[in-house]
Amino acid sequence: MFLVDKYSQCNQHITFNEDIVDKILDSFDTHTEIYNNLHTIFDQPKNIILSKLKTIQDNSIRYANFHHLIVYGPEGNNKEYIVNRLLQKIYGEKMVKLQDVEYIISGYSNTKTKVIIKQSKCHIVIEPNNNGFDKYLIQEIIQDYAKTEILTILKYKKLFKIVVIDKIDNLSYYAQASLRRTMEKYANICKFIFISNQLSKIIEPIKSRCILIKVPLPQNNDIVKTLLEISTKEKIKLEEDDLKLIINKVDNKLNNAIWLLEFKKNKMEIEYESWKYILDDLIQKMMVCQKYNNKYIKDLIIKMRESVYILFITNIKFQLIIRTILKKLLEFDLPINIKYHIINSTSIFENRITQGTRNVIHLEAYIIQIIYILNYKNNIHKLNYISEIELLEI
Repeated sequence: MFLVDKYSQCNQHITFNEDIVDKILDSFDTHTEIYNNLHTIFDQPKNIILSKLKTIQDNSIRYANFHHLIVYGPEGNNKEYIVNRLLQKIYGEKMVKLQDVEYIISGYSNTKTKVIIKQSKCHIVIEPNNNGFDKYLIQEIIQDYAKTEILTILKYKKLFKIVVIDKIDNLSYYAQASLRRTMEKYANICKFIFISNQLSKIIEPIKSRCILIKVPLPQNNDIVKTLLEISTKEKIKLEEDDLKLIINKVDNKLNNAIWLLEFKKNKMEIEYESWKYILDDLIQKMMVCQKYNNKYIKDLIIKMRESVYILFITNIKFQLIIRTILKKLLEFDLPINIKYHIINSTSIFENRITQGTRNVIHLEAYIIQIIYILNYKNNIHKLNYISEIELLEI
């Protein structure tokens, strides 16, 4: 088993997010008011005192005012861990133990498709695939799960079940609209927790029905503490230089740090990601285009296509590729108007990639657009530019 699978959800070694979990629970805990006013309870009649004590004993209504949540923040900040800890504290660890359940979904043209979904006695986890099939998952699985009630043979009957949708920003607009209707229909018996990397991709009707909880990336000292605890348990020898190298490469993402610790455990060299070398080469070619004539630019764009196709098969998200290109371009000493047009074009093409399906075409068009900006928008090369239409016809 990889270290990231073994420890990424381990509450014994990852403790820096516990305060977020506690704050969420405290805000929904109906017993808090009783505890805060405990000194006034004993001045009341005996029947009221007994009623209050019974309320404290009965866990079924403790979190009765639980609301829909959106847990969002940058990728790699352990949002899934926070949601799991939240569920464990509400229901207990045994009750939220996941198992694979097979569902049969009527998809396109009434074709039957088998889907494996992780669920427990009290919650279900759905991970959208960013395709047209997601709306059928919303319409059938969530509705079927919301209709079924939790077994009442337990000592305390919980008032609601929870649907966790991981990466809701992968859902299309129409799938999210369908989800909004489902939320309203089953709000009394089913609560929703959405996990999102980018809040702007969630439609306003869903955001307005949820409490937004932002989870920041862990600090370097939190990551170091976690790595030291894991390395001690796994008997991995870590030097100070190793820790510095890991911290410098992971961008405050804990899972990436644990992966690099895995490299160290297996005595593998920690290297720069190969896809970033490809991007560095692409960006250098894009910058060089400012110095040559139109024929050279056309030939260079054709060569760039090979790099684009290599990126296509790396399984790296195209949104990450575009953002990395933007970040590296802004490091160059370019005029402010050029940087403005680059940022504006990046936002447009990122939106196209999110809504479209053929990402490689959008990435290629984005690179051509950047070359056009570097050649045309700069006044120094305005007399010797290649038109945008000519570029797109290559």
